[in-house]
Amino acid sequence: MNFEEELNKIQDEEIRNLTKECLDNAPPHFWYRPASSTGRYHAPEENKEGGLVLHTKRVCRVGEIL
Repeated sequence: MNFEEELNKIQDEEIRNLTKECLDNAPPHFWYRPASSTGRYHAPEENKEGGLVLHTKRVCRVGEIL
């Protein structure tokens, strides 16, 4: 899973580049851990391997809607 779609929606080049740098330097566990350590307060599919990435992408979508 990558964040190209989300990154392309960031109009400010400086913020887009900073966000890309943060993702490029995210710790390895960001890409495979579930969104919740307890299994509560997140959708079931976010509490599986890769759930933190899925949750982050969904938060981006909510931000876009708002």
